Amino acid sequence: APPTTMSTGLGTSRILADSLSPLQQTNPFASQELYYPNFLFGSWDVSTKLQSKTYPFGTAFSPAKSLIEGSPRNRDEKVGDSASFQMHFFSTIADTPSNQMTVNLGLGVPQTKIIADRAFNSISMSRGYNQLTPVEEVEWDYRKDPTRLTFRFGAAPLADDMRPLGQRRGEVYLTARQSDTSSDGNAFCGSERSRSVIVGPGTV
Repeated sequence: APPTTMSTGLGTSRILADSLSPLQQTNPFASQELYYPNFLFGSWDVSTKLQSKTYPFGTAFSPAKSLIEGSPRNRDEKVGDSASFQMHFFSTIADTPSNQMTVNLGLGVPQTKIIADRAFNSISMSRGYNQLTPVEEVEWDYRKDPTRLTFRFGAAPLADDMRPLGQRRGEVYLTARQSDTSSDGNAFCGSERSRSVIVGPGTV
């Protein structure tokens, strides 16, 4: 059964929510990247299990049939299914107002932060979930614009006339983010809001 309590306020507000509420960016001057605690630095072997599915307004409001049959990760994923993959997190100089002041005024050494290797993690998760159209390549420049990713997918299924549909790509924009750490520092919760567009031959 899914947990009934959360170690962080953000986890409670997002994971245990029984209604749809878009994530809001409360601080307009906040960084455009989601920063993680130092203990996540390095490579992690991750195992996941789909515990349950909830439709706050009923299945009639689901944007895609595949979300009813499976999940956003795999249209064949059922409750109880597991997946395993690796995730990477690395250290970088944080794009924060305090660091900008430190660099511009020569006040010392800028502070580093831990971020997710979104390019590696996206491909790794796609393979771990055995997606029908896997992510094969990711364009992501965390220094120039960490909020935008371009996914290039592998071979797509055949069309009704048995002709290949051609390679598709996805444009992902991360538009809001929040994070929270438990009072004892042992639990971390991060949440992001994204907008995505799938582009293929003759379709958008």
